Amino acid sequence: MKLRQKLAMVMTATMVATSIPVTTSAISVSVDKESMTSHGDYNKYGYYQEEPGDLYPKSNNAINLKIINNDNDKYPMDDNDLPAIFTIQATDIEFKDELFQETEKDLDGYITQYDMAKSMTDFIEPTSLKGDFFYALPDESAGNDRNLAINVIPYKEHGANTEGPGGKEDWYPHRLFTIDKDGNYTSYVSIAYAYSAPDGNQWGNYKDYLDDTDDDIYIFSPTFATDNVSKATDRVYVNMISDGNDSLIENSGEPEPIAKYENLQNEDWNKYDKFFSEFYEGGTGTRAYIKEYTLYKDQYGDDKTLEVELYQQIGTTNEQLERLYIPLAFKITGKKPSIKTFDTSGIFTTQWAVELFSNGEVVGDMVALKSKNEGQLSIDGRGDLGTFELEETLSFVFDGAFEATSDVEEDFNEGTGGRLYYLQLNNSDLEFDLKAGDRYWDEKPVFDENDEEWINDGEKGTLAQYINMTGGFRGYEEYVQIEVLGVDEQEMVIRIIDESITAERERKYQGGIEFSQLPIELKSRNEELKAGDLELMITEVELDNFEFDGDDGVNGVEFDDANTLDEDIVIAEITDDELLIDVLESVELWAGQGTDTIELELKEMIVGAVNERDEFYIKFENGHIAQDFADIEFNFEDGSIDNKDLEIFYSEDEEEYDEEDILGRDNYEYVLDLDKLFDICVDQGYLDKDDKNVEEDWHEILQELTFKVEVGAYAYADEGDMKLIIESDNIMNDEKILVVGTVKKTIKIDAESISVDLGVKEQKKGKIVITEAEEEMLTDGNEILIALDGLDIRDANVKTDDKSELSVDAEVVDNILKIEITEESDGMPGTITIEDMEFDIWAGTPKGGYDMFIGGNALDFKNQSYSDMVSDNKLDEDEIVEYISEETVSMAKPKYLYVGDGAEKSQIKTVVDFRAGTTTVNGVKVAMTSRPYITSSGWSMIGIRDLATFFGIDENQIAFSHDDNNVMTVTITNGKIGAQGSTLVTLRNGSKLLNVNGTERIMEEAMTIGSDSRAYAPIRPIAEALGLTVSWNPATNVATFAN
Repeated sequence: MKLRQKLAMVMTATMVATSIPVTTSAISVSVDKESMTSHGDYNKYGYYQEEPGDLYPKSNNAINLKIINNDNDKYPMDDNDLPAIFTIQATDIEFKDELFQETEKDLDGYITQYDMAKSMTDFIEPTSLKGDFFYALPDESAGNDRNLAINVIPYKEHGANTEGPGGKEDWYPHRLFTIDKDGNYTSYVSIAYAYSAPDGNQWGNYKDYLDDTDDDIYIFSPTFATDNVSKATDRVYVNMISDGNDSLIENSGEPEPIAKYENLQNEDWNKYDKFFSEFYEGGTGTRAYIKEYTLYKDQYGDDKTLEVELYQQIGTTNEQLERLYIPLAFKITGKKPSIKTFDTSGIFTTQWAVELFSNGEVVGDMVALKSKNEGQLSIDGRGDLGTFELEETLSFVFDGAFEATSDVEEDFNEGTGGRLYYLQLNNSDLEFDLKAGDRYWDEKPVFDENDEEWINDGEKGTLAQYINMTGGFRGYEEYVQIEVLGVDEQEMVIRIIDESITAERERKYQGGIEFSQLPIELKSRNEELKAGDLELMITEVELDNFEFDGDDGVNGVEFDDANTLDEDIVIAEITDDELLIDVLESVELWAGQGTDTIELELKEMIVGAVNERDEFYIKFENGHIAQDFADIEFNFEDGSIDNKDLEIFYSEDEEEYDEEDILGRDNYEYVLDLDKLFDICVDQGYLDKDDKNVEEDWHEILQELTFKVEVGAYAYADEGDMKLIIESDNIMNDEKILVVGTVKKTIKIDAESISVDLGVKEQKKGKIVITEAEEEMLTDGNEILIALDGLDIRDANVKTDDKSELSVDAEVVDNILKIEITEESDGMPGTITIEDMEFDIWAGTPKGGYDMFIGGNALDFKNQSYSDMVSDNKLDEDEIVEYISEETVSMAKPKYLYVGDGAEKSQIKTVVDFRAGTTTVNGVKVAMTSRPYITSSGWSMIGIRDLATFFGIDENQIAFSHDDNNVMTVTITNGKIGAQGSTLVTLRNGSKLLNVNGTERIMEEAMTIGSDSRAYAPIRPIAEALGLTVSWNPATNVATFAN
């Protein structure tokens, strides 16, 4: 019976048997989202490919859905209802046939481990297979649970003292799958994983809800393309069945069970689930599995639907061991790839789409071009180009393989994959000062996988001085190569290759390659550049032909536009300024999480352009200097000078550097005193004041004067550029602004201001949500401190999300909420939610606003732990909040909490039935002085006096008056005038203007005087102005208002 027929029968049976269908979803579905692209080469995710790269990039493995049953009952509740059926419906993806290849091929010459095990025992030659076989493969999908299985079942996926999963000894996976000729995917899980109880302790059993008597047991044996298994390069898993006696034989067809679980005896288990060192104990080198589920491709050509036949019940806890993992293979077809699940009971129906992508919107670009900093060139060609970055929008888009030896031509020809870029300056008077064969690595580093260490550090080439790795490429520099394939004057072709997918540790983030100050020169010294912007065009190209001759010619490189990246950026400003100030090295910082070093350069273009008596005043925007001034070193061609005790570079805002002084430096102004530098150059012998050429010698120092500064960004810094503002009479227009780096926020804090009422006990208010920008931003052992200035915190409910694995311990200490990170997030950013905060409010609490401070060493690495902060500074309870706010790095939320008058407002729900002309308040019918009605334009009108009844407003707070023209004005006051949260509303007869706290809004209907001489106004805008929510049922003409 086809699955669609089976599904139809289940639906019919459910409709007959269930009088009231269950519609509440009991399951939740999560996924480790990935950055995705719709580009044709990278928009597919699959299970396996016979030839590497024939279907999709090797980084694009199928993505797992992680399904949790949140109900109190197993799904399905009765194992007699197995197999259960549910559907996966796709949006902006398709389950393409090409990604569901049948797992069948010719296994001529392959040998099973079972046959090798027999041969070892009986001392005979193993027999190789012949012909086509249906086989299974290990699950290599992204976000699967095989690592979890390894932790639960030590040494049972590979062998004692070996590495796994995925290692060369990974012979007995806990998960296998097959795909039949119709493209239907079946998952098998090992019995050891399904019924694990190591050391006699029950682990919760990954599938402790399995039917342990009626399950079919399947036996698989690893099968190798050679009998020398230590060199095996091709491994599949063949189903083994009984030969009717005491032996097993290979099954060439689709898997068949060897028996029911209940029919297998202990001696059978000892044979069929024994391997490695247990060969000599009568084992067969095979492993026992049960069938978990099958994904059926839609029978009628619908590529957007998978129907799932589930053979096992899903347990009832959130434990990782009891989650259902379903890998999806698909092709991206739109901008918002997502899925939903549903079944006939509603239990397996998700109420919202589960997004598969982590980027804001899936587009075709795989590499983003970013202009980081503009350089400066004088009109005679001196100076530097700026900095630009090629950044992955999808991991491993530069994937390939490279060699780096002394034979450059052979290395270039053997390089595979990667991406090529054509660079062209828009000024024909300039040319690149590079040549074909220049590389980032001249000798490739070598990593020893056995010893897990680098045994050859390699040798960097000419390009290395112009390149910086950013983002996910940091720490993976040994795996990235950049090569110049050809140069022709202002044109150049480069290739970028990334091998980090083969690294011993997983690269988790997209990376970038920063090109800074690529060398250029004037074609002719007799030429002079015109002032203006110098542009660089960058185009991704595809290689047609390549002949390396080591010459400065791009002629040997033939290429076509790849129709992907094609952009222009301003790479430098050509200026006739006589002084250039530039950034040689910029930084990329996480706010509050460390420091890095920038390098600045000062260039005097002509002799005497700089008046050393005119000081340079320097200020940072969105950053600060993090080092002792004494550590700054000034470098020039013939030497260097330390700033120590010399005050060439200093701040007038601090008399001396204090390592413990971590606050306020973002407001300091610094001074660069070149007059002092001149004197020191004289004192140290670099200049001779009596030499007639001293001015030219001083100019040589100022031609390339560089210095490095360690900088940081406080936790409260803004996301975006870190800038350096330099003022001096030496600078044209007196000011120069340079971008010296970028700052990224570590966390995002959402905290709406709240109000509490004086004299009301145990009020629980507020919601603070702290969200990481990326996983592992909040590191274990560090703390978040939350405090209010002048008000004590008594209690709070603190929780984390259930997907990222972030966990915390929270307690109130000395009237401060302390949250300690106990486990870092993994696979996705984590979220901490603080709700139902309770404060120490009593009759004598001063009214007004109270500031909140969020600090701790989890936010800024310079902060101390809570215990160290209190003990080192000998703080008593009353001093702690002040110290956090004034002496540590913290984020402030001014007037977060407001303490006001009176008792807490009661909840009001008013329902107005316009057809019946009746009104209820909190379920009690009330009398009205007017009859509400609906205008011809559809707006509901109400007598203004009835607002007091509807919304709990004192009648004395609704005032009526008339002006000199006898026009009525109505004033409604909700709360105490001037107090936080109060509202003052004013209307005039015949006017559509509604004045709310001094701000005018336009209503769709004007206030009017009815035939009963009562004032009427549209109820929705007034209700919303007073802070109520409004809902309208057009079918019944009933309006509902609630505070």
